Amino acid sequence: MVFFPGSTLCNMLPGDSVAFLRRMREVVGPAGFFLAGVDLKKDEQTMLRAYNDPGGPMWRFNLNIVERLNRELGCELDPAAFPHEAIYNREAGRIEAAIYPNADQTLALDGSRFVLPEGEPIVLEYSHKYRIEEFQALAREAGWLPREAWT
Repeated sequence: MVFFPGSTLCNMLPGDSVAFLRRMREVVGPAGFFLAGVDLKKDEQTMLRAYNDPGGPMWRFNLNIVERLNRELGCELDPAAFPHEAIYNREAGRIEAAIYPNADQTLALDGSRFVLPEGEPIVLEYSHKYRIEEFQALAREAGWLPREAWT
């Protein structure tokens, strides 16, 4: 039995999720079980409020990349210069979270300089959302036989 809590599967592109599920099928063998946690589709406004809550956990998590660039690579970026925004891409069934420099930012790494243009999105996260039957179809594609779904 493999237990994979959380929503890591949702951060993968669907094809990558299928490949991962297929690999887990090989690991546990034909008599094995897999229990996965995934993000379900909800009311669009509910999802957007969760991801766009200023100072909330997703906001802090996604802005952490700027702090890590400064701390670990010696960059001198101002985290306050990178507003965060998440949108819901209905066609792809996912939240797309990005930061947008509010002015041109220059990033220096290993002697090279890069310009992060004002307003150009830096996509940090995709979080795919599924209806139960959509995720079960993904699991079937990977060789699993869905048995139960709990919410």
